[in-house]
Amino acid sequence: QTGGFLDMSFVGPGGTLQLAGDWYNLSNDLSFDEFMSTVEFNGNGNQSITTTGFLDFFGVLRVNKPSGDLVQNDPVGIRNNIDLLQGRVMSAPGLRLNPTATATGYTDLSFVHGPMTKLGTTDFIYPVGKGNSLRPAALIGVTGSGTDAFTVEYFAADPTVVYGTPIEPTLHHVSECEYWTIDRDTGTPNATVRLSWDSPESCGVTALPDLRVARWSGAIWEDRGQLNVTGNTTAGTLETAVQQTLFSPWTLASTTTQNPLPIELLSFSATAELDRVRLDWSTASERDNAYFMVERGRDTQLFEEVTEVPGAGNSLSTLSYQAFDGSPWSGTSYYRL
Repeated sequence: QTGGFLDMSFVGPGGTLQLAGDWYNLSNDLSFDEFMSTVEFNGNGNQSITTTGFLDFFGVLRVNKPSGDLVQNDPVGIRNNIDLLQGRVMSAPGLRLNPTATATGYTDLSFVHGPMTKLGTTDFIYPVGKGNSLRPAALIGVTGSGTDAFTVEYFAADPTVVYGTPIEPTLHHVSECEYWTIDRDTGTPNATVRLSWDSPESCGVTALPDLRVARWSGAIWEDRGQLNVTGNTTAGTLETAVQQTLFSPWTLASTTTQNPLPIELLSFSATAELDRVRLDWSTASERDNAYFMVERGRDTQLFEEVTEVPGAGNSLSTLSYQAFDGSPWSGTSYYRL
């Protein structure tokens, strides 16, 4: 270490450099022979990657931080693998993966918080998210060349506010909770788009057959169909019905009033009070919301209705609700909204 900067010339092929501080490469990408080596960021608190603006490549970049984030001040490239164990990658300047590079280990504890670019035609799950939530999207069946690329980013925001509200007649509504931007970065590749849902980030999925993938055309939310649905009402994935040739913002949608995606749920809790259970929840926004149904079950599979509570119809402010289960079961019970 000289003058506060790490001399990286000693890290040979296949070696591992564990770094608890910041990364500075103020020369050029060729100054670090990283092709088969690993750089592991494992410090407490935020760490950063800084260059003079060039794309700095890592063979394997491992994020294994007890606390804090890995902040990109400049572009970063991945030749072989990005291993996400603990800590988010704040990728505002861009994170770029080579055609054969992989992403592993990602969870709610570690994902790409910003745009992520992948070159090539291999199927790829983009481990993107925002806040403390991993919200992946995938591109499969990609056609194009090894130099073609897609860039994906997730947003925990209402896409109808950002883009617009018109929808095709086959759709009843689109999500007002989240969306992804999935765009060609280079070339003209095509692909099948796979989106995911999770609870509570997706604001409620109740009927998987009614779910659809929707794309903003610039004027209207288009119904891009449904194929290969996986999971349950808590979490899962679905794909567009066919390979897509046009790209732009994407979100979840529903063909019926099921899948109350327009409800932005902030919290839901159940608390024992003597011989009853108090149920509390709050919403950040509601659209065409007639009522809430509270259900209970002895497991997480079979539920029965406890009560219905009128909704606000339409609201853009935080609202709080409360209900009671006056005849709760003994032992463990599960409640859902």
